[in-house]
Amino acid sequence: MASEPVINALNETGGQSETSSLVVPTAAFGTTVSHQAFILLSSAFCFFELIFLWLYSDRSWFGTDLLFWTLPAAVFTIGTVHFVLRWLESPVGCKFTGFISKGLPLAPYQRWLLINESGFEPSVRIGNRRALWSAIDSAEMTFFGNLRLLSRASSGSAVMRSARGKEYDANPPQQLFKIPFGIASRKDQNFFIELLRKENPACEFNSRLLKQLKNDDPRGATVVLKIVSLFFLLFYIDVVFSTFSYLEVLKNYTLAKESSESANAYFQKGEHLRLHPLPISWVTRKMFQTDSAKSGVMQVRADALWSMNRREEAIASMRDALEEHGKNFRAELKLARMLVDTRQLKEAYEVLDRAGEKSKKAFVPKMYVLALLQSGKSASGESAQQFYQRAMKSLDEELFKDSTGWPPGVSPYLPDVWHREDIDFVFEKMLHAPSAQAAKDSAKDQD
Repeated sequence: MASEPVINALNETGGQSETSSLVVPTAAFGTTVSHQAFILLSSAFCFFELIFLWLYSDRSWFGTDLLFWTLPAAVFTIGTVHFVLRWLESPVGCKFTGFISKGLPLAPYQRWLLINESGFEPSVRIGNRRALWSAIDSAEMTFFGNLRLLSRASSGSAVMRSARGKEYDANPPQQLFKIPFGIASRKDQNFFIELLRKENPACEFNSRLLKQLKNDDPRGATVVLKIVSLFFLLFYIDVVFSTFSYLEVLKNYTLAKESSESANAYFQKGEHLRLHPLPISWVTRKMFQTDSAKSGVMQVRADALWSMNRREEAIASMRDALEEHGKNFRAELKLARMLVDTRQLKEAYEVLDRAGEKSKKAFVPKMYVLALLQSGKSASGESAQQFYQRAMKSLDEELFKDSTGWPPGVSPYLPDVWHREDIDFVFEKMLHAPSAQAAKDSAKDQD
């Protein structure tokens, strides 16, 4: 913030032209606490997303209970982001990002303006950009609340032209730089404008800026913004906790799937976290009620139940997953494989039909049906040849009809993505081969 003697001197003169009698030393103006909190926590959210992606794509942390790391993780992310933001608005940081920000801070955080820096002519500086008071010919507030400092030192005086009954300046002043104005307190804003008037009496101000300066901040606005900042901080901590809770649920279900001796213990821990979220954690409860998140959890839960030979419960969990997120193509294929393995062919065909209707250009569900028909598992009496003809007719109508033969060698293609479980299912059924899991169990028995 600006030094107290400077601010007090302005207050004693009422903030008017009496400031001409002041000798203003070097003074640094800071941003408001609410702005700092917003920038800090918004950036911390982005940084935490990177941490989440790392945790989601790596399992080296499986030996750790993430819930105990909620507060340390929140402190670490906020602290790291704080120092990064401080560096970005420093002279070195502004120079490093100069190819983007042209010398201005990439993200103004705690510093706003520096005036009359020691060793330089009377001027104002933001980041690594400086403007002499005498070079600032006009100051304009934009619609979005930024302050544009303009100069005619290089462009010259105004050249007025008329078009359609309106006059305009054909030689507008050049912009020195644009200052985020609302991130400073009203006291600092007024002081800067009065100092600009003192240093350059010929400087012009647009009506929007003058109107903004006349408006007083509502009583208690600063306190309200600080309270909002506090709630924003608590919300961020809750997001960290809820994200860790989600990862812990997935971890325990995954370990239940992979473990033989402790499968039930891992499964029960995952169930407890899913069904009994922390009461004071609003984000956790909302997250587990979100369709996509709940569907993903129920699918991993189904895998765990299936590996524990609780197959009907696994199928019920997959049905729940599809009820929450019915457009999940991969979930429908997984449910179909489970239904086939439990000899519920009629429902398996219904699931595959729904999958084919939702993605008419996909061939994976059609290959599932062809493999089942080829293996002799038909629920409608339709042969594999008949289904193939019907499937190709659908593809011709949906995908291949737009083929023009030009340019040469270019034609429509199937957008399918095949996973290992798709390949295993299709070829096991078509070749009447034992399942991959059965082959693994047989190999273990031979060893």
